[in-house]
Amino acid sequence: MGYAAFGNLSSIKDGDAEKEWEGMFQELLTDNETVIATLRDAFKAADDAGDEATADLYTQRLAAHEKHAWMIRSTLGGK
Repeated sequence: MGYAAFGNLSSIKDGDAEKEWEGMFQELLTDNETVIATLRDAFKAADDAGDEATADLYTQRLAAHEKHAWMIRSTLGGK
């Protein structure tokens, strides 16, 4: 399977390189929120399965992406 095939599986698509910085940051925030929602679903599945190690991994990634989303919102002036 090539890179293009993996890209087709993604819920996050390539951005528009012609956007101004605010548009790019808004897109980045939206993508981070998509990752956060996916991680929450994955955490629940791991937790329901009793897979503590995987649930912990998801918790750590979730914390990082929530922090990134907060920083992006702050950069956008709380938008």
